Amino acid sequence: MISLTKLKKRLSGVMREESAQAEAVFRLMIDSVIGLAILLVILSALSYFQGQVVVQSKADFISLVKNAVNSPTGIIMKSGELSFPDKFSVSTINLENWTNLSRYCFELKSRGSIFTNGDQTRTEFSQALKTVVYVSCESMFTCNPRIVPTRESECCEHCIVSFGLPINPVLPN
Repeated sequence: MISLTKLKKRLSGVMREESAQAEAVFRLMIDSVIGLAILLVILSALSYFQGQVVVQSKADFISLVKNAVNSPTGIIMKSGELSFPDKFSVSTINLENWTNLSRYCFELKSRGSIFTNGDQTRTEFSQALKTVVYVSCESMFTCNPRIVPTRESECCEHCIVSFGLPINPVLPN
């Protein structure tokens, strides 16, 4: 037969064991919540920095186009690899607004999953991707600088903006 004191000791041991198991589950739950919070902070930071990469890429693209327009020597300027988001689009009207050169003086080209419409006035990305941009602007000496161009033949400068497709240099005759 078990004495009353031994029974008390066994019961208190069982109670302590159950209490320790409950405490371990509670600690596991708290650790899981802390791990989830850390994961959310990391994902938010990655998303923020990816957004900053896209903003910087757009600024670098605009700067590249402006530099080419300001020095229309026919030299092909090439960007580094720029990141563009899904559904990003650029049109000759955008280029006109950024450079004050008529939209009729720009020609857009692209390749791969970048779509350029038939009249080469709008380019849209069908997915987020990184690509190199090529820009070349050339002076046209047969123009009248006093008129505002309403078609390509009236432009004093002609620029080609190409996404992912190298521009072939024009060789002199």
